[in-house]
Amino acid sequence: MKCPVCAVNMVTKKFGDVEIDVCEDSCKGLWFDAFELIQLDEAHEGFGKALEEALNSERVRNDERGKINCPKCSINMQNHKYKSLDVIIDECYSCGGKFLDAGELKEIRDHFNKDRFGAMKKVKGMFAKR
Repeated sequence: MKCPVCAVNMVTKKFGDVEIDVCEDSCKGLWFDAFELIQLDEAHEGFGKALEEALNSERVRNDERGKINCPKCSINMQNHKYKSLDVIIDECYSCGGKFLDAGELKEIRDHFNKDRFGAMKKVKGMFAKR
């Protein structure tokens, strides 16, 4: 499959039990088929060298690039926030595939970590001795 941003061939990598297409030789973008991103959007999910490399990729997004086409369906992908986070991703409304620019997976996972830690702190505070 060709990267929807730079048209370089993507390579399939295992992020634990999930296979993701990675633009390894160029922009470091990640392609997730439908329902794959939800399996890796929290810090405790996935494992392996390929995931570590993706999480260490510097955050890159060119907001001036315009819309990109789905590498599977060839239709325009839509930009939107992922699960109401401040991370804008590209999604194909036809096949459900999602494209993340370099660094966006780390941002998503970091947000979920902060949310989880904040919620645990709040619950702990509710039961603290007064």
